[in-house]
Amino acid sequence: MKANGLTRCYHNHDHEFRGLFDGERGIDILFANTDPDLVKAAIDVAWVHFDGAAPVQHIEAFQGRGPLIHLKDIYSTEFRNAWMEVGTGIVNIKGAIEAGARCGAEWFIVEQDQPCDLLPVESIRASLENLKAMGFA
Repeated sequence: MKANGLTRCYHNHDHEFRGLFDGERGIDILFANTDPDLVKAAIDVAWVHFDGAAPVQHIEAFQGRGPLIHLKDIYSTEFRNAWMEVGTGIVNIKGAIEAGARCGAEWFIVEQDQPCDLLPVESIRASLENLKAMGFA
């Protein structure tokens, strides 16, 4: 892959942060045992937040190894699939974008698993308007 200009990025969910294996989280084991030049992170900030980790600190821990940041928002950590338009929920989207920019992220991807109360096109528009209001679009 590397010889052909491709990068492998692992997209996290919440299970990599849950439970410990000899005192370590699964996400930490994975990245400690893979070559930083061969395996990068596609950091999904909603799933990081969902399991109680801080997206900004997680992005900073992957400095230089997190070229993709998935911007996704949630309104609750009490149950799964509590999706919201980016910038309307409880995830620190602004902080995640700023941390990603400082730490070498190349792409910020708005990801909406399922619109909450809006049609898909309205959900996209709301996320874009929220990013504009934050000064990022």
